[in-house]
Amino acid sequence: MSVTYGNGVFVAVANGSTKAATSPNGITWTARTLPFSANWQSVTYGNGVFVAVASGNGSVAISTNGGTNWTAHSLPILADWCSVTYGNGVFVAVANGSTNAATSPDGRTWTARTLPSSFPWYWVTYGNGVFVAVSASAVAATSTNGGTNWIERTLPISLAYYSVTWGNGLFVALAYSSTNAATSPDGINWTVRTLPSLGNWWKVAYGNGVFVAVTLNGNLAATSPDGIIWTACNLPISADWRSVTYGNGKFVAVTSGPSASAATSP
Repeated sequence: MSVTYGNGVFVAVANGSTKAATSPNGITWTARTLPFSANWQSVTYGNGVFVAVASGNGSVAISTNGGTNWTAHSLPILADWCSVTYGNGVFVAVANGSTNAATSPDGRTWTARTLPSSFPWYWVTYGNGVFVAVSASAVAATSTNGGTNWIERTLPISLAYYSVTWGNGLFVALAYSSTNAATSPDGINWTVRTLPSLGNWWKVAYGNGVFVAVTLNGNLAATSPDGIIWTACNLPISADWRSVTYGNGKFVAVTSGPSASAATSP
């Protein structure tokens, strides 16, 4: 469901299981075991710690040794936690279909926070001193004080935004089942951008001067140097591409399903 990079290691977590995996290069993977079976949705890295969150759960899993061993810790509330990120010394998680957010300095001890409205929040990221969360209701939320307080923002066009990232001075968000993306320098003022093809755009990442977007199903992807002008490209197989990240000189994307795969570029 999700892949991230930190401290020389790619780490992926799986849905409906205790399964995780680690890789030094995105090519050779080693199976790891999460502390309990859950619908793991998102994993991130910060300050020497990998943190994973699951939907319908009140716990997180953390690893301090490169994703090899994991321990469970408590979130402040049972919720459909769907995304976690790290920035400026703080982990921030958001939950779907609620006003629930949470912050932690270390991934172990969490404090409940409140998003401005109960929306289907899907993803949160950090950049330029701002945490930005996006929802499937064309609404974003921003926090400039470490995820403590949030302000509701409006995304352009009434579409479902399922992913957002930061790079090259811009936040970039993707709209599902559309040809639309949106960019913002601050998370407040957003501009519509055009993706190269209609697709179920799902996740976006930035690294080495390039944005890479992947679709939830099929083999369609897109790249952009600035988040504004996009070029279509193809993933190696048609699959449910769930996540993409950058590290160690390459992008790594992972799929879900009975034949789960990873793809690397270059």
